[in-house]
Amino acid sequence: MTFPERLRRMRVNSGMTVRSLAQRIGVSASFIYQLEKGESSPSFSTLRKLAEVFHSSMSVFLEDRFPEEWTIVRKGRRKPLFTGEDGCRAELMLFLGPRARRMQPLVLHLDAGKLMHKFIYEHDRDDFVFVCTGTVEISAGDQAHRLEAGDCAYFTFTGPSTIRNCGEGPAELLWVVSPTGLEEQQKPGTNLERRDRQ
Repeated sequence: MTFPERLRRMRVNSGMTVRSLAQRIGVSASFIYQLEKGESSPSFSTLRKLAEVFHSSMSVFLEDRFPEEWTIVRKGRRKPLFTGEDGCRAELMLFLGPRARRMQPLVLHLDAGKLMHKFIYEHDRDDFVFVCTGTVEISAGDQAHRLEAGDCAYFTFTGPSTIRNCGEGPAELLWVVSPTGLEEQQKPGTNLERRDRQ
């Protein structure tokens, strides 16, 4: 992927318009258009400012190959979010490199008969849940959905309020949240507000 393609992909993934990116790094919008079309080349200072805006490094724009940890999270490298005595635990799949991401995947583990009602994310979001093993009941609004291994659910208007393991053994779920709800995205003038102004 070329520099212009990478720049545009990172800008779009971060929910920024050309104008807002230009303002943040102190250049004109037309210059950003030229960079994304390959009609101009960035200076060292421009690359440094771009890296700062995207919470990344200059190498993300220049190197042909990225480190494995930017795209792969091995099973043993998941970050525990919480390990409750109530039989519920969650692991975050934390990808390194640029932090401008549109999705955040987690793995949930529930022991038999356990109920999860403390949710990590409270912002407006879409939720995708895939049941890897076990049988669970997911409550969302005034509805309850029973899902077995291989089933999945997508919630947009009403997110899950409880997840209960109603099977006889442990249950494991892949839960994907979008947008991520990272702290950077909830500060004034950042990704979520910019999307509203586009």
